Amino acid sequence: MPRRQRRFAQRVSPEDYDRSAEEKENPDGLDELRTVRLGEEELPQTEEQFWREQRPPHYGGDI
Repeated sequence: MPRRQRRFAQRVSPEDYDRSAEEKENPDGLDELRTVRLGEEELPQTEEQFWREQRPPHYGGDI
């Protein structure tokens, strides 16, 4: 009969979960403005708008 292997749980301290000091205030970046340059024109664009436009139409969502 094969011998069972013990699996040890890794101990993690609460400090490992507290990453709020390392992250910026808004990790999604939805409120920040991104500047897009078209020729000589600079247009502000939100991060969410930018990625939605990068998505191919077959990904669903906006029909």
